[in-house]
Amino acid sequence: MKKLTIILALLAAPAAAQNMSSGNQLHEQCTGKGEMVGGLCVGYILGAWEGLIIGAVVTDMQRGTAKTPNDQANHTRARLGICTTDSVLRDQIVDIVTQYLKNNPATRHFPAAGIVHAAMQDAFPC
Repeated sequence: MKKLTIILALLAAPAAAQNMSSGNQLHEQCTGKGEMVGGLCVGYILGAWEGLIIGAVVTDMQRGTAKTPNDQANHTRARLGICTTDSVLRDQIVDIVTQYLKNNPATRHFPAAGIVHAAMQDAFPC
């Protein structure tokens, strides 16, 4: 029975993550109870963050705007308007976004990925 519960939870996770289109839905996942809820919150935030970085890196690579890996990292950060260092931890990113959601209820109707971007820009402006 426990195996069946785990399998059903794993099958439901991608569908739940796909339906997280607004900051309201992300906030609900981040403030809800249970392991599955918290896992979706963390997974979505970190996935959106990595997606922002990868999208900016690919764009810069296609344009040939950076010549070295260090140059690439600096250019990508400036493109996003987020000037973090490599020492920012994943837990820190999740804390920043969840705090932003809590402190900015008027913007929770915006797309969830955009809220991740706005939260990181707010925490690490260039």
